[in-house]
Order: sequence, then C-alpha cells, then structure tokens
Amino acid sequence: MILLMLFFNFLDLKIEPHRLLRKELFITFFLSIVIMPSIMYFVLSVGFELSYRMGLLLVACAPSGIMGIILIRYLTYSDYNLAFSNFLFSTFGSILFIPIVLKIFLGQTISIEMRPIIVQTAILIVIPFLAARFVNRFFTDKQVLWIKKTSNYVIPSLIFLIISTSIGSAAGQLKWDLTLLRLSVSVVGIYLLHAGLAYFIGSLIGRKELKNTLTFISSSRNCQIVLALAILNFSPLTAVPIVIGIVFHHITNAFWLWMLQK
Repeated sequence: MILLMLFFNFLDLKIEPHRLLRKELFITFFLSIVIMPSIMYFVLSVGFELSYRMGLLLVACAPSGIMGIILIRYLTYSDYNLAFSNFLFSTFGSILFIPIVLKIFLGQTISIEMRPIIVQTAILIVIPFLAARFVNRFFTDKQVLWIKKTSNYVIPSLIFLIISTSIGSAAGQLKWDLTLLRLSVSVVGIYLLHAGLAYFIGSLIGRKELKNTLTFISSSRNCQIVLALAILNFSPLTAVPIVIGIVFHHITNAFWLWMLQK
C-alpha cells in the first residue's frame, strides 16, 4: 500500500538535487539527537523503570516516518524537497546517531544492522519512483491525468487501511493499566513536543512552507525501525512504549495535518 501511495506521489515529483542538502536538516537532526532525547530523559520518563525509559528514548530519537512524505501533499503550503531529503537522511543517519544517543543518556551500546534498513528504504523509494517515471514517459497525458484523478480516491482509502491496521495490531498487543496510560501520556508528549518545537522554530524563520514542513515531518516517526532495535537488543518491556507510539503515531499526524491547514 505504501509503494502504491508513493507511486502516486512521485507522478508529480520534481526533485531539485540542489535543494536536497539543506541547512534546515540540521534543525530536524538537532531536535531528534539532542532536544527531544533530553526532554524525554529528564522530564517525560522520570519515575519509569529503565526498560521503559529506554523505549521512550528510542521513540524520541526515531527517524522521520515515510507517512510524512505521503501526507505532506495534502498541505497547501509545504516543501516536498525538504520532506523527501529529511526522510532519506534521517533514516540512514539513524544508523549512526541512535547508538550515540543511547550511549550518552543510558550508557548502553547497540549494533545496528545496516543492510535491512538500506534494502528496505531502497525498495520503498526506487520501485515507485521508477514506475512513476515510466508512466510519465510512455503514457499519454490523458492516461496520466486519469491516474492522478484516481489517486485522489485511492490514497485516502489506503491511508485509512494503514491507520486502522496499525492501530488495531498494536493495540491488540497491549494490556491497558495505569502504567500504560502514563506511558501513553509520555509518548503523546514526545510527538506533540517534537512537532511543536519544529513549529516554533519554523515560525521564527518566517516562511510558511518551511514552518509547515518542519512541523509535519517532525510529527512523523518511524517506529518500526526502533521497534526492531528494541526487540533485537533489549528486554521485551523496552518495546512497550514503541508499540504505544505506533498506536498514536497516525493520530498525532492527523492532528498536525488539521492544525496546519487552518
């Protein structure tokens, strides 16, 4: 479903290589590597046992999620080049910065298997990109226009399926009690604060496209990557805050999408 949605997005994609390496990427990296892990460790996770704190830390420094570059097309003012480059650089950069963050805050070291991340990301990006280029090159303008119009109905349906499946699957793994409710508040706090700080920084810079883009890509986290790291390296309890993150990930995305359209 994600491949299909990216295909529809790439039909209109006009990547400008000179706009991929941007100074604004330092903002999202600084938030993910320094600010949010610090807020999580010294404020949001106080009182939880070490395994839960580790899981919350992984949520705080998770790379940007792919839904950020899918849903950003629904923002009236946005910078797709920045969103796309942030997704690529944060995904591959997480291989380096997540172990550093864990070492600094918890004194824990982990090894990240690079090949699955590289292969998965390449498949997600390259296949729909090439398919979109093929359609634009060999299909008639009328056929391409029909595909684009169809996407206006297909994409919302696929998003609904992904959201309902993700939330239903993740929620089914949790047995709700007071501790999980407290963890949920902390996880939602991470999502809202991360995007809220990006909104504030973007507002200081001034351009609406940049403010909206920084906010939205900061609200989208790739919990699947950090969930795999938690399962492979730590106790099962470490995965609990991350699973909660999967439940609230799409909800907070929808919240910021609604807020930024005002």
